[in-house]
Amino acid sequence: MVALGACSSGTNGSGTSGGTGSSTSGGTSGVMYTEAQACADEGAAYCALLSQCDPAKLTFDFGSTAECVARRVALCASAVSALGSSRTPNSVEACAKARANEPCSSFLINNPPAACAVDAGTQTGGAACAFADQCLSTFCSIPAGHVCGTCAPAPKVGSACSVDHDCGPGLVCGPISETCVLPVANAAACSEPNGCVGGYDCVGIVRDAGGGNCAPYQTTVGGVCDYRSATASTCDPTQGLFCLRTSCVAHVYADAGATCGLPDGGNRGCAGGGNNCILSGQQVDCHASRCVDKAGVATCKPFAADGTACDTLLGPACEPPALCVTSDAGTAGVCSLPGATACH
Repeated sequence: MVALGACSSGTNGSGTSGGTGSSTSGGTSGVMYTEAQACADEGAAYCALLSQCDPAKLTFDFGSTAECVARRVALCASAVSALGSSRTPNSVEACAKARANEPCSSFLINNPPAACAVDAGTQTGGAACAFADQCLSTFCSIPAGHVCGTCAPAPKVGSACSVDHDCGPGLVCGPISETCVLPVANAAACSEPNGCVGGYDCVGIVRDAGGGNCAPYQTTVGGVCDYRSATASTCDPTQGLFCLRTSCVAHVYADAGATCGLPDGGNRGCAGGGNNCILSGQQVDCHASRCVDKAGVATCKPFAADGTACDTLLGPACEPPALCVTSDAGTAGVCSLPGATACH
């Protein structure tokens, strides 16, 4: 399921849990909004929060606020028209208004305001879906790398998972337990690396033994950090920082076509075709593009347009929230924007 309210740094851009702006509660004062106006307002509200709470993701995925809004509007329009969806222009507008008071600690773990909560749709269990709002259960289970799924029971704390979008709104997938967990606040005990609310790191955790406590990320260049989060928190990835040895360093962003990594001490450029590279002691991310490593030469490759060819390993990648949907076990596919018309 695609979640219009979801936000997670480094994610693939299409969650499977709530926050879709479907609730019919408040915020519209009896005015009837058009789809175009409501989706534009929702896009502006979401992207303003993204700029505030996770500017690194905004730069990495979209390059500009205007592009972020354009992509959100396209997704919103598809969601409103989805078969059996409870989402309406007025519910989308109510969600947009509610986002004005949404804290980053909630936004970053997809725990949206009540006005953005998912209302039940009409599609029953097993029915095809692209959005949670279509489902009577309020959850559309979509396999990783796909844009279509089926209506399924909403996950709870303790449900099995492999990635965050396998869990419901406000929950994350713990990589140690491989179950959905509820993130906790500052100073609280945590047992998963991602077990804290947005802006906090689980420090002192021992794999398979728990024992951590939530502490604020390091948020300044030069701040003392521990990349293992063993004795101190690491650097805040949402602010474009990473921990180099024991101090926080700012990411460097390269435009499409630029070098984003070179062989460096055996850790070649974008190891494994990943998005981040190490170049001369700096982490070089791509600006609204993705880093592709071919034969040791890593460059930022522009996104492929919706409906065109993509490759999950060799590039090009797709511009979020589109995904590179492959037809088999290979890596080649087609960029597909989540939309109910393709799900039958």
